[in-house]
Amino acid sequence: MKPYALICVALVTADQLLKQLLPTPYWGWHPGGYSWYGLTVGFAAVAVLVAYPPIRLGGTIMLAGMVGNVVSVAHGAVANPFLIGSLAFNLADLMLLTGFLVICGSAMGIARDIRARGLARGWK
Repeated sequence: MKPYALICVALVTADQLLKQLLPTPYWGWHPGGYSWYGLTVGFAAVAVLVAYPPIRLGGTIMLAGMVGNVVSVAHGAVANPFLIGSLAFNLADLMLLTGFLVICGSAMGIARDIRARGLARGWK
């Protein structure tokens, strides 16, 4: 469990540093809300506890993204320094998306493994 905690701390630190160092336009800030963050942190924390390592890694990445945004909300508002047209986002948002994709991809792998074990036992 220790390497996952170190990964989470490193990702949160990188997110907070980027939010401090990169400029954010006035319209790129948003106030955030604790209820949505609490729900997502709960989901990510459960994923971190799963024994399957890729899902645990995805949960760790999601948890780091949520903690990064919650820390920003606690200081007032969330900075979104990355811009693509009129879309503003931050590293924590990218971590959320990446963690979600890792968990979805891992779930498909788990389903494939369970099916293969079942077929080997004679299930139909």
